[in-house]
Amino acid sequence: MVAGRSRPGAADPVACFQDMLDHTSYAFTADTHTTVLPEQARQAAETTAQLVLTAQHKHPRAKPQPTEPTPAAA
Repeated sequence: MVAGRSRPGAADPVACFQDMLDHTSYAFTADTHTTVLPEQARQAAETTAQLVLTAQHKHPRAKPQPTEPTPAAA
């Protein structure tokens, strides 16, 4: 564990990686490993979108029935 850190914060993934990899420099960890994150985020978004579209195709929702308008309060 890096000196001065009691526990890596879940809100800061770079600090978490820094601690797990036993790097002494936050900047080194960020420079080395954050270039992977945008590509992983894009792939995750594409995979999620494909899952949603596939599920929507397999299980289409019933079309909502039109409702009668409610009379306005006088």
